[in-house]
Amino acid sequence: MGNRWLSGRAFVLHLLLLTIVPACLLAGWWQVHRALGGNLLSYFYSVEWPIFAILAVIAWWQLIHDDRVEAEFDSPRQARRSFLHRDDEVPSRPLVWDKALESPELRTYNEYLQALSAGGARKTWSNPRGLPLDPLEPGRAEPGRDDQPRQDDHVAPRPDRTDLLS
Repeated sequence: MGNRWLSGRAFVLHLLLLTIVPACLLAGWWQVHRALGGNLLSYFYSVEWPIFAILAVIAWWQLIHDDRVEAEFDSPRQARRSFLHRDDEVPSRPLVWDKALESPELRTYNEYLQALSAGGARKTWSNPRGLPLDPLEPGRAEPGRDDQPRQDDHVAPRPDRTDLLS
């Protein structure tokens, strides 16, 4: 029982209690004087600071009487491989996708995703991720390049300075 009150951890807790409780009571006394001076919000604070002091005493008491469980520190449990893996689960066969069960829409979408993941197109300002222009045909060459304007691109002529001034 003496070790509980005189250990290094208990000494730190005693020191914290001896600084926090008087500080909270002093702040509450200061707020009482501010409230009497006309500050209405200080009435709330003058009640709040002594409550903080009481909570500090309760926390000190709980931490002093906290019993250490030796088993947790002497033999730590083995770390899990990941949060998604449970050590007690029964191993099962890997999931195999049966393409015969796919609908035509799902097959088309899966081919689209596969083409997107393959990438391989040139990265440009209009295609910053390098995605193929037609993901269903990843081997097709790009119809235009950024340095050559396409027929559908419309470039407006720049006005002269004289046109702007008149």
